[in-house]
Amino acid sequence: IYYCPLMKHATPNFRKPDPAMGFQAAADYPEINLNHSWMAGDSVSDIEFGWNCGMQTALIATNPEEKKNLSQHPGLIHGKKLLIFSALIDLASYLSE
Repeated sequence: IYYCPLMKHATPNFRKPDPAMGFQAAADYPEINLNHSWMAGDSVSDIEFGWNCGMQTALIATNPEEKKNLSQHPGLIHGKKLLIFSALIDLASYLSE
């Protein structure tokens, strides 16, 4: 588990949506291939983090406002893939198919 207790202005910036923490995890564990990994989250910054790391992304739409925010996000216009699920178990079912 990686987390960032630092403020946004810290260097390096390990806060989402900056990809530094994802890149650090991939460096620490070379078996991680970010291009074949998933980022599941319930906020815009979670999804942006996944995109910035080159991951596939899934919004767990527990918050209707975040779903609305993402539908208006410019990243969706630029061909970035985003799947939307109502619950994490739905993503798990999708991935196990």
